[in-house]
Amino acid sequence: MGTHRYEGALICVHFQSMKTKPNLSLYIHVPFCRRKCRYCAFYSEDRGLERIDSWANALQQEIRLYRDSLAGYANLRTLYIGGGSPNLLRTIHFRSIYETLSKYITLDDLQEFTVEINPGETSVELLQNLVDIGVTRISVGCQSLDDRELRFLGRIHDAEQCRQTLQQLHELPLQAISADLIYGIPGQKLAAWEKSLREIADLPMQHLSLYALSYEKGTALERQLRERQIAAMQEDREWEFYARAHAVLNELGFEHYEISNWARPGFRSRHNSAYWEGRDYLGLGPSAHSHIRGERWWNVSEVDRYLQQLADRQLPVDKREKLNAANRLDESILLRLRTDGGLSKTRFEEITQRSFADFLDAIRARFGEGFFHDYAYIRNDSLQLTLKGWFVSDYLISRLADLAGGWIHDRPQSG
Repeated sequence: MGTHRYEGALICVHFQSMKTKPNLSLYIHVPFCRRKCRYCAFYSEDRGLERIDSWANALQQEIRLYRDSLAGYANLRTLYIGGGSPNLLRTIHFRSIYETLSKYITLDDLQEFTVEINPGETSVELLQNLVDIGVTRISVGCQSLDDRELRFLGRIHDAEQCRQTLQQLHELPLQAISADLIYGIPGQKLAAWEKSLREIADLPMQHLSLYALSYEKGTALERQLRERQIAAMQEDREWEFYARAHAVLNELGFEHYEISNWARPGFRSRHNSAYWEGRDYLGLGPSAHSHIRGERWWNVSEVDRYLQQLADRQLPVDKREKLNAANRLDESILLRLRTDGGLSKTRFEEITQRSFADFLDAIRARFGEGFFHDYAYIRNDSLQLTLKGWFVSDYLISRLADLAGGWIHDRPQSG
């Protein structure tokens, strides 16, 4: 743990016997933000912004250390720069990162290049420069179009800045614009939620990500909840917000293709779909996760440690694990039931070497026939969750994974 000098070369070994090279998705984590939002549990640091230049140099060193494994892929399929706040970077950072990548993997067939930004922190000049570099998709962390809600969440922008940023983006030749919104905020009104959805969809947007407010351990909001300074929205009330979003966005022509994601036809996130489909992806930057041909690993979650290990020409990997059959089944259930494609018969039987029909019978025996009315259904030889099933997916997926995993835990697997 902590010192991994030759992993790039080791990963490349997997491709030596392959007739054709696969494609890759790449995520880059920018670990800086101006101020941590009160709800945010993602890794970032809102201090030491003077280290951004050092981080950018270290990131390029990380790319170079992975050059052998990058050579094992035909093309970079999708590129996503998230955070944190990527808009804290300057044009020179984005350009140098892109140019370093281009030395080790083909970028000519890049299908999607996404950058996350926050409203009110990005100049028109930077946005235009991102398009010039090759960015095709921008994801905007609006979170709300209500100033009271934004103050509660601890955002540093207001609703008008969000509107202005989205309007600036619509004037650029981007393939797609996405925005994030949060529901389940204490005091939030259902009518105001619908109004925000209709307003933001009318811009028009190609993609929306809607998340229920969560109180993650270690966040300011979780502490306030624990100390009873605030009260969380009741689950049945939160369900009304989720169901209303589904109905409104369906009316406006959006496809609800994943638990928290809606897109106009042809504009689904290709990068995030790579995660849900179990494709290979490499993560760079502090705390970034990777999944390459049955192995999973993640980087250290500390900027200074990340910088030091790369200065020592060591990959900043914290831990890694080889996925066995039980792990792969858990991941398939977790990820594929999030999507409108569901868990397929083919995928289930490939991993378990057991009958999919028997699995469905086991579900009926465990949960009753009503399960396939209220929470799930079978379509195109796949198990898919209903809207209500998606809403309570954390509970359902855990129970289904336990049920399915019992069939293979005792059977030796090569992984």
